[in-house]
Amino acid sequence: MPVTPPQPIAASDRSPETIWPLVRIAAVTALLFATMAIVPPSTDALVRQRFGLGNEAVSLFFIAHSLPQVLLLGLFIGLLSDRLRRRTPLALAGAVATGITTMATPFMSSFGALIALRLVDGATGIAALGLLMTRAVDLSTPATRSRTMALYLAAIPIGYLSGSFAMALFGGDRWDFAFPLVGALLVVVSLLLAVDLRRPEPISAFQPGLRQIVASLRGAPRLLFPCFFGFMDKFTFALLALLTGLALSDRYQLSAIVWGGSALGLLWVAFLLAGAPAARITRRLGAWRTVAVGSAGYGVLLILLVAFDSPLVFVGALTLAGAFVALQTIPTYVLVGDLAGTASRATAMAAFNLVGSFGIMAGFAFAGWASEAFGYLPAFAIGGGLELLSAIVALIAWRRWCAAPVASQDSAPSRPTAPAVGSIT
Repeated sequence: MPVTPPQPIAASDRSPETIWPLVRIAAVTALLFATMAIVPPSTDALVRQRFGLGNEAVSLFFIAHSLPQVLLLGLFIGLLSDRLRRRTPLALAGAVATGITTMATPFMSSFGALIALRLVDGATGIAALGLLMTRAVDLSTPATRSRTMALYLAAIPIGYLSGSFAMALFGGDRWDFAFPLVGALLVVVSLLLAVDLRRPEPISAFQPGLRQIVASLRGAPRLLFPCFFGFMDKFTFALLALLTGLALSDRYQLSAIVWGGSALGLLWVAFLLAGAPAARITRRLGAWRTVAVGSAGYGVLLILLVAFDSPLVFVGALTLAGAFVALQTIPTYVLVGDLAGTASRATAMAAFNLVGSFGIMAGFAFAGWASEAFGYLPAFAIGGGLELLSAIVALIAWRRWCAAPVASQDSAPSRPTAPAVGSIT
């Protein structure tokens, strides 16, 4: 087993040394997710109406965004960050570039140009997000990780809410105005935060080489489990992002922009409200069992989305699903932080995001094909079945490694539930 140096103990997640850096990276993260949130409700106008294309072209539009990550760009950025021991400069550079590509999106004159822009946007966005997420884990310890990640991950629903409701507010002929507005905000905020780049980032006093980074990852094979959960999470997210607006439009003759944006926005309202309870449940039950609860509830609600022929039931089930998404997502990130050593943390997060990108691509490809071949109900039902599979896998993992009485993460556990190479102990 590779030997890693002693790790620094992070400040309490409620101390100024942690809160203000967390707020800064959360602000950029929220705006990055806002740039993503304005895309799904606009795909009907942006792709189908503008270029006269179908759902399979919409799938390609989304897949292009994840392709740079699949080509290992994010993994390279993670390795570079671990090697240099810096997160924020690389993250802010990616955020600024993402803001510029977002502003340009509605002005592309051909579908080919739009796909090329999506490739660039995906490359810059995933690099920024991976490092911002890693920085959030850097600011935590095992005892505070669930709270810290709940605070940081609140940026996801805030960002999605801002983007989704902005799109719903503009609606109609003004939908394209959201792109330059959100993109410009991301550029301005990122540049304002760049004045803080001289502040040190005390990640580790040890500067690992490539072999040590890879050896640290090889010593933590249980990282495959949160990667699996991340794959399923991103697969079902892609399914919802692509099909929510289209299903409301095709099945119920409702506006894909207004109703689709509002429905996805309500999901993130529930996620935001469930964040603090999800952190407490994670500390009480442990990350593995909380993932199981979240995945099971999420899966059942996906199956019920269009089981009843009512748009109100659809929106209600999607809203409630947001609470279970929080119960699934927060403990998954806790597992990544617990199982990855400090020396290889950005690389581990990049690997997690890499697998998630495969899930996004698979979800978009499946959603476009299945919705046209079989209809919306089978597509959502298969997504729900995969979430139920995640719940079963999480319970099996818990019974194998953590079935002893679970101690709170805020106290010293009597039995380690997430041993890691190079983790803080």
